[in-house]
Amino acid sequence: MSADAVVCTALAQVGLSYSSARLPYLALCYPGDTAADAAEMGRSQSSCGLVARGILRVAEVDGRLLFGGQAVDVLRDPYARLMRLGCYALTLLEVLGQDRGLWVPARAGAEPEPGDVLVIGAESHGWGGGEHALTCTGRDGDRVDSVDGGQTDPGNSFHPTATRARSRTLIRVADTDELWLADAPALAEGRPVAGRRIQGWLRAGELPCVEPQAV
Repeated sequence: MSADAVVCTALAQVGLSYSSARLPYLALCYPGDTAADAAEMGRSQSSCGLVARGILRVAEVDGRLLFGGQAVDVLRDPYARLMRLGCYALTLLEVLGQDRGLWVPARAGAEPEPGDVLVIGAESHGWGGGEHALTCTGRDGDRVDSVDGGQTDPGNSFHPTATRARSRTLIRVADTDELWLADAPALAEGRPVAGRRIQGWLRAGELPCVEPQAV
């Protein structure tokens, strides 16, 4: 795998949504699920982690590992099954990174690069909002371009079921070593007024691919 391959695959998904490109959207997010399960989950489920997962699958990343003592493919198994095991989309990105030794916790001296899959935000105070996943597609100084699932879908009752290209600004909080992605330039005590703190990222461009099967 390469970072360029991840970026190209991510950019090819821009514009997919439940409302306007339903079949390819569901195929990206729920490749192993039945049509009925995919439609039921895809109608309203936030897709940020699912789109990131789908990008890695389309890029032919190997998702096989042990989770809770069970053999799973976190990129290809039915998502309904993974949820029953407690392996949700945002969880599986970090699990895959840790299993391969490619999960980077946000810290001073480390910064995300194109091809990385980031997890930002958390439900607890001080993170700027709930968890969200995105795939970094470009860096220009502190500008971070990305492809994000889980975007508002006006054609689907404004559920978070659209995929769009986004741009944010990387903010470093020197006294705490925090890294943030800001949606707007305004700061308060060195942190973005609108933005989320970075948890960490998966070096997706270094992930091994699925080996071709012998014929």
